[in-house]
Amino acid sequence: MARDPLGLDRAGADRAVPWLIGAMAFLAALAVAGAAACAGLAGHWQAGVERTVTILVSPAEQERALARLATIPGLGPARVLDPALLARVLQPWLGDTSTLPVAVLEAPITGPAPDAPTLTTLLQATAPSATVERDDTWAGRLSQMALALQAVAGLVLGLVSAVAMGVTIVATRGALATLRPSIEIAHGLGATDGFIAGRFARRAMRRAGLGGALGTLFAVPVVAGLAIAAAPLAPAGLPAIIWAALPAIPLLCAALGWAMAHRTVRRWLRDLP
Repeated sequence: MARDPLGLDRAGADRAVPWLIGAMAFLAALAVAGAAACAGLAGHWQAGVERTVTILVSPAEQERALARLATIPGLGPARVLDPALLARVLQPWLGDTSTLPVAVLEAPITGPAPDAPTLTTLLQATAPSATVERDDTWAGRLSQMALALQAVAGLVLGLVSAVAMGVTIVATRGALATLRPSIEIAHGLGATDGFIAGRFARRAMRRAGLGGALGTLFAVPVVAGLAIAAAPLAPAGLPAIIWAALPAIPLLCAALGWAMAHRTVRRWLRDLP
């Protein structure tokens, strides 16, 4: 009886808590991993478009455009994109583009470079068909997408945390209702509110932490699969913060379980006669 003076093991109201918290932890882990992965990919792509300039020019003027690009400060050596690769990329949207009379050049931005209109004017002096795209608009859109995904992940985490707290509160209230006679006797014999609340809180902490660990463990293979799927798009892999954040989920679940149970019991004890 000394190990469980209040008879919490007999209450049984929190038997489902680890599984319910585990489901919430699984969703939280996926939300964190998904948001971090999408933000990392968006940052990778954004850095790419911000560091390059794309030029469309007729094949007949391709060499003159390349020569002119080599003389413009702030730009590195330009290259001609593989026409066969471009045809494969554009085929789903434009059909067969292999016969289009256009060459696509790409030059890295290595320093302060002219803006798109100025660069177009410079190129058209020797290659009148040249059109320049700095991709600034796409960079802004990628940044907005990353922020939106982070906001959605934050919302999901907030909802998951609220559900986890609600589950703990309901389970604690159920145990209190079941054990009311035992608690009243212990309270009458001198057990302090802190002692009783601490017993409930530690049990809730253990069960919520167990659920959080189970949910996170089940999420790891899914996150690993996400990392494999994203490998062709992000050569550096998923952000390391994902793997650092996952172990924090069980700790957060345990902390929420302790806090909610302690607060619920304290408030319930204040209403005792």
